[in-house]
Amino acid sequence: MTNTDLIYTLIAIVVPLVELLGILAAVHAIMNARTSQGAIAWAISLITFPWLALILYAVLGRNKFKGYAGCGFFPQPPGYNRRLYQEIIFL
Repeated sequence: MTNTDLIYTLIAIVVPLVELLGILAAVHAIMNARTSQGAIAWAISLITFPWLALILYAVLGRNKFKGYAGCGFFPQPPGYNRRLYQEIIFL
């Protein structure tokens, strides 16, 4: 086996693997996105450009704001019921 055969073999393994990871990440994005627009945008980019989009999705794709409602980052309105507010936010 020559060096070029080894390179072609690695390419034949890595390229479909990255595309499969892009498809799996697209399914994850569809199931966990906050908005339908975001889900569609992530899914299209992950399937079309997986080499770039997988890196961006790993950095920007997770929902970082889930715990903010219970941490006191938002001002509370008058007559605010913390328990009811948390139940609504975390449905």
